[in-house]
Amino acid sequence: AEQARQAEARRQAEQRRQAEARRKAEEEEAARLAAEQQATAAAAAAAAAAAPPPKRLTPIPVSTPEPSYPVDALRSGITGEVQVEISIGRDGRVTDVRVLQSRPRGTFEREVTTTVRSWRFEPLDEEARLVRNFVFK
Repeated sequence: AEQARQAEARRQAEQRRQAEARRKAEEEEAARLAAEQQATAAAAAAAAAAAPPPKRLTPIPVSTPEPSYPVDALRSGITGEVQVEISIGRDGRVTDVRVLQSRPRGTFEREVTTTVRSWRFEPLDEEARLVRNFVFK
């Protein structure tokens, strides 16, 4: 009977050692995975910090007032529209305004081009162009 108790005690001790070894291995694996995740996050953060910021190619308006209705056209009840192509420099200033279409001709172009030349945008990484329609009703 004594040998049976000693054998049982040895078996239980071995089971405890094995359980302790499994627990320790699981803790070490969890610590390794946590360290890997931290290293991956740090590498991603470093890559994001080292990457150049995205290029700013889309003009973001700072000041874009609408052109006034020309007084003569307003008095005469003339309606119409003007389509312009606007060139914007890297500093955000309008560098050129080109009339693409105007109906009726000679009525609204001067007011549109004068106003659009005063527009300002946030600085860009490259020059940009945009087309804009103005309707006078």
